[in-house]
Amino acid sequence: MKKFFKIFLPLLLIVALVSCQQEEKKPYVGTWADDNMTITLNDDNTFEIKDKDGAIKGKYEIIEDELKLVVEEVFEENPVNENIKVGDEIKVKFKVENDVLSVTYDGKVYDFPKK
Repeated sequence: MKKFFKIFLPLLLIVALVSCQQEEKKPYVGTWADDNMTITLNDDNTFEIKDKDGAIKGKYEIIEDELKLVVEEVFEENPVNENIKVGDEIKVKFKVENDVLSVTYDGKVYDFPKK
């Protein structure tokens, strides 16, 4: 039994160390777009959302299946939604499957294929 632990424990330690060193996968990072809107989620937790009328930029945080956006910049008169202003926090449910970002906002699901 001691021989088993002498071999098993070092192997377990190596596997644990290698797993910790692997870069965390972030499937939501990238640019996603449909016919009306483009969403860019960067690796540094910044975002930009553009539509035909303008754009908003800021920082985001992922908490389980929730995407929390904090608006830091608003461009144009009617960007994305005329009620959005600097400092607003927007929370949406999201998931990524088959290179499609699905966002649930205000009870509706919106799908954005990866660009």
